[in-house]
Amino acid sequence: MSAGIDWDEQSHRLTDRRNDIVAAIYSDDWLQYVLDKRQIEPPGKRFNYSGGLNLLLGGIIQHSSDLYADKFAEKYLFGPLGISDYRWHRHPDGTINTQGGLSLRPRDMAKIGYLFLKGGGWHGRQIVSQNWVSESTRAHIPAYFGLGYGYQWYRGQTTVNRKIFETFFAWGRGGQLLFVIPEFDLVAVFTSRPYDNRYGVFFPLGIVPNYIIPAMLPHTPSQKAIQLDPKVLENYQGKYEFKKWKVKLSVIKDGQKIFITDPDGKMAELSPLSETQFKGEWKIFGKIVVDFNIDTHQEVKSLTLNYGFLHLTFDKIESSM
Repeated sequence: MSAGIDWDEQSHRLTDRRNDIVAAIYSDDWLQYVLDKRQIEPPGKRFNYSGGLNLLLGGIIQHSSDLYADKFAEKYLFGPLGISDYRWHRHPDGTINTQGGLSLRPRDMAKIGYLFLKGGGWHGRQIVSQNWVSESTRAHIPAYFGLGYGYQWYRGQTTVNRKIFETFFAWGRGGQLLFVIPEFDLVAVFTSRPYDNRYGVFFPLGIVPNYIIPAMLPHTPSQKAIQLDPKVLENYQGKYEFKKWKVKLSVIKDGQKIFITDPDGKMAELSPLSETQFKGEWKIFGKIVVDFNIDTHQEVKSLTLNYGFLHLTFDKIESSM
């Protein structure tokens, strides 16, 4: 996902042909559409999600094995795992849509997660090499939202009860997610279709850290909020922006309390855990933790919104007193 090609899959919706993956799927030749893209920066410099590169992976499988991706999977992955009930969208020329279009039952998604949890082994048979499992699930480059990215797997971490927990996971369109958490010998699968809720695709990334992981730990008292000088709270007021996607938040003070509001005007009270860290409950997401980032001159430069495995930094762009 860092090939450096001129590819934009983020600026336009998946109904707009200005979106490169939409344009590719509507083209006469999926692979040629990707190969015709020009190089605009050195490979490895920057993460830029590209379904086109996933299409190329399917082409590489076909040209190196003389099997389309579905038949290759049946022979070397689906077959050994007992996966037979699936659908995979294909081009009229036979090319498999390896950037998406694969439908699996949740239990079969879980089998793939369990295979990687066990280092590529399945019932005493090595299906995928242990070295590849290790290499593909390692973070090779920083991705979006404070995540890392390996080879088709994201890598994330979260803090629960003051302890860091790590996961690697596959993230499909429309809220289809497969989590592997080795520390708990855990595989968790989510399937959903939240197309009428633009935040819905993020919910599972909060459900696992906020509910599943705590349920597997000994009960500990929740961290209590503290009282802060109102002048400290005043410093946090203002507007903040996640500049990559131009998403803005506001922090406002009302009496002895501060609140965070999203672009839709939904508000959450922030209760201080320390002078710079606050907890809250946002209706659209659930539990959040906000860290205010302060420079050596004690000026607030940004805030980091922590939601489960996601960590988004918003630069402060305007103060309001």
